[in-house]
Amino acid sequence: MMGAGGWRQRVWVDARPWWILAVVQLGNLMPSMDGSMVGIALPAMADATGIPLGTLQWVVTSYYLTGAVVVLIAGRLGDLLGRGRLFTFGFVLFAAASVGSALAPNLPLLLTCRVLQAIGGASLVANGNAIITSTFTDGRRGFALGLNSTILAGGIALGYVVGGFLVDGFGWRSVFLVNLPIGVAATVLSVLVLQTRPAARKPFRFDYVGAVLLALAVSGLLIGLQQLGRHKALTGDALALLGGGVAALAALIAVERRVKSPLLPLEVFAQRNVSVGLAAIALFCATLAASGILLPIYLQGILGVGAAEAGLALAPYSITMCLLAPFSGILAEKFNAAWMMAGGAALAMAVTVGYALLGLDGPLMAVSLGQLLIGLAAGVFFAPNRVILFSGLADGYLGVVSGLMQLTRQLTYAVVIAASTLAVTLAVEPYGNLSDLSADNAVSPAFEEAMVGTMAAVYLVLAGLLAGAVALCLWHAHTRARAAAASAQPLTPATEPSP
Repeated sequence: MMGAGGWRQRVWVDARPWWILAVVQLGNLMPSMDGSMVGIALPAMADATGIPLGTLQWVVTSYYLTGAVVVLIAGRLGDLLGRGRLFTFGFVLFAAASVGSALAPNLPLLLTCRVLQAIGGASLVANGNAIITSTFTDGRRGFALGLNSTILAGGIALGYVVGGFLVDGFGWRSVFLVNLPIGVAATVLSVLVLQTRPAARKPFRFDYVGAVLLALAVSGLLIGLQQLGRHKALTGDALALLGGGVAALAALIAVERRVKSPLLPLEVFAQRNVSVGLAAIALFCATLAASGILLPIYLQGILGVGAAEAGLALAPYSITMCLLAPFSGILAEKFNAAWMMAGGAALAMAVTVGYALLGLDGPLMAVSLGQLLIGLAAGVFFAPNRVILFSGLADGYLGVVSGLMQLTRQLTYAVVIAASTLAVTLAVEPYGNLSDLSADNAVSPAFEEAMVGTMAAVYLVLAGLLAGAVALCLWHAHTRARAAAASAQPLTPATEPSP
């Protein structure tokens, strides 16, 4: 019969990696749900406060912009100060700022709390993959990293459901208040399982100049892209912001070459797993970003379906991706993960070609089937991508690479959304406004043809990007396999060392 000490050993000590995984998933779930919950609460917020919906968009925009600026900094701080500390800090700040957002009496204070929320969320998201990688050093790592993909995707979908229920039943402030009990429980669990060992004593050197330059580069590029989409032209302010962002990025690279403890250690890009993994993320995520803009417009404006039916048609992506990601992570630990990434990108490429051929009367089932297949492709792609990114990486670089991964995704989404919106807007402008394209409004045939033609052109470009991702992953898989085979061969007489 097992005594109390035996139960403690089995349930707490032996199972500690799984408790850590549970804490990390709470850190993924809270920020991912928050974005969709707040987005669905904006109309009710506008009705209750009298603030125009266009102005309230900054409640969402400020959160994503701050998160993009901070995520790499948070990952680097996790490497320097201890990821457990940063993770616990993220829970505390996110929960406290959520309460502040719920109680905010005016828009400036609400925006301030949203910025603080984003800093807390970035501290969680930036360090989660690094904590998992350092905790699971055996074949379970792929499953754990795949579960990250599931929770991030599932959290967004769950946020819409939970957010709608909360807003209808308790008002818009409830979407913020719900984070308090979750945050308190997560903080307690984080303290118990993540901070069992003191941090090593070493001098703390932080690259403050690099942090400022990174903030200027990311904010300049993101806001400049937003202005470009808003004005539908390269206006003076958009050009100044984009030029300033590029200049700050160039200055950041120059500074990081010289400082002793850089915010962005450039040597990580010499690790081929990192450079290939990040490039593949950008190429794959371009399709996901464009589809988030193009397909809702196509479904509601061209096919004339309602919002609820359009949502159901797009739902299979999240479902299939969530179901498949953990299992593909397990397989990525057993096989060459780059082959799996190539297969996922190839499947996504086939779907983008199909979407380019939809036309004016494409069947609704074809869109839904495409989303199911894209979900399968993403499930096969993202978990192996994480396995490759963190494979063989020194512990001191885990946080910064985790931050780079999130930053790459966010910048890709910003660039592709702005470019896709601009392309469609310019194409339909001679025939009307894009805002006229909805299930309730009739537009001219020329308008519809311009919209569908541009969507087809965008998807063909995306297919080309995915073909590049396939080629990159195949090259990486082939050369890695060849190098491994060469290292396994016995030395030949010509290469044996002389006595």
